[in-house]
Formats: sequence, structure tokens, C-alpha cells
Amino acid sequence: MFNEHHVIIIGAGIGGLSAAAAVSPHVKKVSIVDKDSLPETAACRKAVPQGAHISILLKAGLDNLEALIPGMTEQLISSGAAQIRAGIDQRIHEFGEWTP
Repeated sequence: MFNEHHVIIIGAGIGGLSAAAAVSPHVKKVSIVDKDSLPETAACRKAVPQGAHISILLKAGLDNLEALIPGMTEQLISSGAAQIRAGIDQRIHEFGEWTP
């Protein structure tokens, strides 16, 4: 049953945080529950083993997050995120070879 006063989101990863941003304008309170203790600064988390890997946020995902959280793109860049052009500013190692 939907409660317009309080929503609980399970997981503080990108999906949970995005869900919280999406529902927050429609409810009075949003709580996020995660099995980890969240660090005060950027750090790898034990329950997110792929968290130390390089990640790419595609343009459509960035546009959707920017719509939910205006200013997010600038926050990412000012925090050290690199902007790359897919297929131009990257190379992929696949099947034993580097490809453009």
C-alpha cells in the first residue's frame, strides 16, 4: 500500500538513491536503508565489490539523473568525474585486442 507520508527505499546504491530522488517531491519523508554503514566521503563499500571498478554513466542515464537532481552533472565534474565521448575518447580491450 502506498503511503503518501513516508517511503522507505532499500539500498543506497545508484538505483536506491535515484528512486529516492524520484519519489521525494511526492512524499513528506524518504528513508534509505542499506546494510552497509555509509562513509562520510567517497570510498569503496564492502557490499559493492564492483564499486572500485571504473564506471561509465551513459548520456541517457546522466540526462535522467540531471532531471531528478538538477546540478548533478556539475557536481560530478567538480568532484573529479571525467567526461568522455563514447567511441572517441576510449578504447576497449576485448578478445585479446585493443579496439577503438
